[in-house]
Amino acid sequence: MSSVKTFLAFILTLLLFAVAPRMNKDTSDAGYFDNSAGGFIIDHTSIGKYSRSGDPEIEAWVASPDDSVKFTLMLNYRTGGSGAFSQLGLTRKAETLDQYSTELPRLGRGEYYEYSIELSTADDGVTLRLPESDESYVTLLFEGRPSLMIWGAHVGVMFIAAMYAFLALFNAFGLRNSNEKNLKKLSRKVFITGILMLLGTVLIGSFISHIRFGYYWGGWPFGDNRTQTYMELLIVYWLGLTVLFRGTIFGFKPEKNFVSVPGAISLTLVGVLFMIVVYLAGGHFVDIPI
Repeated sequence: MSSVKTFLAFILTLLLFAVAPRMNKDTSDAGYFDNSAGGFIIDHTSIGKYSRSGDPEIEAWVASPDDSVKFTLMLNYRTGGSGAFSQLGLTRKAETLDQYSTELPRLGRGEYYEYSIELSTADDGVTLRLPESDESYVTLLFEGRPSLMIWGAHVGVMFIAAMYAFLALFNAFGLRNSNEKNLKKLSRKVFITGILMLLGTVLIGSFISHIRFGYYWGGWPFGDNRTQTYMELLIVYWLGLTVLFRGTIFGFKPEKNFVSVPGAISLTLVGVLFMIVVYLAGGHFVDIPI
């Protein structure tokens, strides 16, 4: 029975780790911009985040009403969301009819550009902007890239933490039959889950954050990184459960626990649901650094 639970917990965790990155990524049209007027159609797909060593290439596609119509395509950009904008011209790529591009100088990790793309005709009769609103800009964030070993350690620890959370839930459901062994198993799995989440997020995760963005912790109270703040709350919840089960973690003194059996079932279920929501909330999954 134990091996069946372990296999089921593995499958549930695998599903969670398969679905979460897809939900973390932008939808297919979230980074897509287009505009049209005067017979012109212009579109652009943003990079979003950039971690490679070279300069990023900004591309746009333009369809004109007539090959004889002259137009210019300009990239207006600034660093860090403040200051004056600079300009670069986008030129047509060789062997293409409608693809234009330019390169921006690579910035350091954690830095970003804000930019817009503007098309204007020679007689100033047509002006198109991406994004369409004059108050909106596309953001390009620069990241460092962790090594494959560090990435693997982070993913591995967080995967095992999720597995133990599901196993804890199975043990919690077993408490309905007043199974004392399940209470002890539940207590230990809750403890292991909290410790693994702490290890994977605060220790390994902070190191990855430093590699990617140049800071170790951007969650509360040091910054506004919601991903890390959500993980803080999740870790506090599971470590708080550990305190509630203090009497049955290393021994079996249920009278010293701060939670009843029905409370243990409910709180463990809430903890697993909380974990799933946080994992699906976005920003936790780093692309494989290869």
